[in-house]
Amino acid sequence: LGLIGGGLWAVGNILTVPILSRVGLSIGLPVWAGTSLIIAFMIGRMGPCIASECLHVVPLTRPWCGVAGCVSSVLALVIFGFVRPVSETDISFEDGTEHGHPYMPVAPTKAALARERLVGFGLAVFAGVVYGLQFLPAALYTQSHAS
Repeated sequence: LGLIGGGLWAVGNILTVPILSRVGLSIGLPVWAGTSLIIAFMIGRMGPCIASECLHVVPLTRPWCGVAGCVSSVLALVIFGFVRPVSETDISFEDGTEHGHPYMPVAPTKAALARERLVGFGLAVFAGVVYGLQFLPAALYTQSHAS
């Protein structure tokens, strides 16, 4: 079960490079961290099962605090969805010209940039899901082999 958790962690790490190249660190990291928080909270509240082993639900003394934290995380994710990263084509230089990326012979269209941003945002959400699931196999193993 530990290998499954490590595999999930590795998938999330592999996704960071395309995420960072599409939406940047300032958008990608909060999106996958917020998604991971929500997934981990839901796992802890639902007690999912893998094969014949089920995770015990731990009662919270103040469940409304956890729900409020998840709701605020969702609102933050929505707000981060509207953040537009600054690209090199948005920068005007002292001579009044705008210089594009040196490796792109033609500037990308707005539709292509929007598509890349949407792909990056979706990959960040998926990375958050796998990061949120990565400790589930180890928690199940620890719970079933506690003695």
